[in-house]
Amino acid sequence: MHESADLKGITADLRLGGTFRLGSHSISVADALALLPAIERCGSLQGVAAAFGLSYRAAWERVRSLEEAIRQPVVQKTRGHGSALTPAGHAICKALTDAAAGLAAPLAREARAIELRLGDILDVAARRLTISASHDLVFMEAMSDLVDCDVTIVGSSVAAQH
Repeated sequence: MHESADLKGITADLRLGGTFRLGSHSISVADALALLPAIERCGSLQGVAAAFGLSYRAAWERVRSLEEAIRQPVVQKTRGHGSALTPAGHAICKALTDAAAGLAAPLAREARAIELRLGDILDVAARRLTISASHDLVFMEAMSDLVDCDVTIVGSSVAAQH
């Protein structure tokens, strides 16, 4: 019973997460991994805010928190030219994206393993009832009303073995 876990509605999505600490500051890896590449792609903090459904102020606060933690700027804003990552911003972005890329295949493999292991356990509705029975006419008549059921008629000694 190893049909596709996708058909059972079980999906595991494992990604790089956690935090890294700099002194008393904790930095969310997932937040930095989303924010810094988005700044490179969008070229402006306003574009990042729009892409994430944030206000400009909320996007700027995320940048400010990261800069406070590492005690140097990660984004350079230029009036009329948008925003770009500083060398420190590029270094953090590259370190995190390289780590995510290196872990993508093992995390995908483990996600699939989780889906397969839990698929049989969590999807009770997809289980098929299989019964081996002896020649009992009342039982056979009752079972004929079940829609999705396999009934095998065997001798008493074979039915007892199942």
